[in-house]
Amino acid sequence: MPPSSSERSAYQYDAPGRRAAMVNALNKVLEVFCSHFDDTFDKVLASALRIIAEAATVDQIHVDLVDPVNAACLKQLYRWDSSDGVARVNSTASFPRSPVLTEWFGDLMQGRYINRQVSDAPKPEAAFMNDIGLKSIFIVPIFTGGALWGCVIFKIIANDLPFYEDCADLTLSFARLCANAVIRDEMAREIAEQSEITRVMFDSAPIGLAMYDENCNLVDCNSSVLEMLDVPKERYLSSFFELAPKYQPGGFKSYDLATKNMKRALDGEKLVMEWMHRSPSGELIPTEVTFTRMFHNEKPIGLCYIYDLRTIKRMERNILKLKSESEKIYYDPLTGIFNRRFFDENLDRVIKTLSRSGGTLSLMMIDIDAFKSYNDTYGHAAGDNCLKIVAESLSKSITRADDFAVRYGGDEFAIVLPNTDEDGTRLLAEKMLENVRSCAMPHEKNNSAGIVTISIGGTTGRVKTTYRADDYIKRADELLYESKQIGRNRATFGRL
Repeated sequence: MPPSSSERSAYQYDAPGRRAAMVNALNKVLEVFCSHFDDTFDKVLASALRIIAEAATVDQIHVDLVDPVNAACLKQLYRWDSSDGVARVNSTASFPRSPVLTEWFGDLMQGRYINRQVSDAPKPEAAFMNDIGLKSIFIVPIFTGGALWGCVIFKIIANDLPFYEDCADLTLSFARLCANAVIRDEMAREIAEQSEITRVMFDSAPIGLAMYDENCNLVDCNSSVLEMLDVPKERYLSSFFELAPKYQPGGFKSYDLATKNMKRALDGEKLVMEWMHRSPSGELIPTEVTFTRMFHNEKPIGLCYIYDLRTIKRMERNILKLKSESEKIYYDPLTGIFNRRFFDENLDRVIKTLSRSGGTLSLMMIDIDAFKSYNDTYGHAAGDNCLKIVAESLSKSITRADDFAVRYGGDEFAIVLPNTDEDGTRLLAEKMLENVRSCAMPHEKNNSAGIVTISIGGTTGRVKTTYRADDYIKRADELLYESKQIGRNRATFGRL
């Protein structure tokens, strides 16, 4: 249980002791997550959260997910309470809707943690905390794949005790350690629920784990290591160096290289190296080994995570093949530039990315002027050639890696310009207008110039989480229509 009121008061004035207790608790939590293989995950998590709560003197700890329906809302995944020490599975909202929560959420999206004590908080925050019965709160954002996955929330309810900034780094470590454990458990659950084919595919990519003591003697390993080398456990643990060539590919002796890195990991370093195993049949097996450590009964234990590079290299070859095949569906066969499918999928991705950073997006919609008349006059073969020349001209006008041009459909093109303001977009539009005119393709039915020209509608806006691709497309199309109405061969711009 968390400390009593008198214990909290003494704890308030003992900064070195407070930090030492947090560091000790962090080591214990690592031990819990690495050693309790027989318990259910809920029990393991409850044990870890109890250790954290005692060290951080908190009453409740939540592990929350971002609501997939409402991105500005958090829903409890696990909730630990000091009253019973159980990690319950929940799906309720963590907080009522409030402007304070919206402001906090903005900070979390930027990767900043929240540390508030009701006695020192601004009036709106203090009122919000009083309404939900809190004295202090510490919220840590957790990101996966560049997106906000959820938060770990520490609550003090009974006493007005702050979360001290001198231990903020350790509190962040607690939160991320627990969140990573939850994420790994979620992944394991998802894998267990997948089809039999997916399960077999996962089992065919073994990841080995071996443990060694402070004297660099192997003490345990999992079945994946044994399957990788096709040896019994006793043979692997007792004759590890016999299962390797005398020298590694870099020229180092196997024994010297392994023991050197094992000792460095025991001293606190995290190391990655390539290691060549040899099976009893003589097959050389390339692997990548990650060395790290944990503590058990206050003694360091070395951990080796072993990846079979044979499988990974096969997977890499398959991925490259799939990538090559998939890229074919993203290109327009006539012009060779990206097609509508690529535009639809990647514009959504760009908007989602820029909405997190508050970046700016510009979009241009482009039409070839009087293209139907061009086809009628010069024939469809000439029309196809015209499309190719215009597409090439537009593509060459773009120089930044993040920008892209697509054939939107028929004689219409689109240009996507992440992190480009209106001035930059105007300059690029003028460049595109001139580049197409300089091709000097005759077009007697184009009354605006007598040659092939284009019209452009461009819009710019700072991306918000509520924006969608259609918002940009609709606005750019409206401005393209204006360009055509007032004479063609020009660009019209407007803010989103």
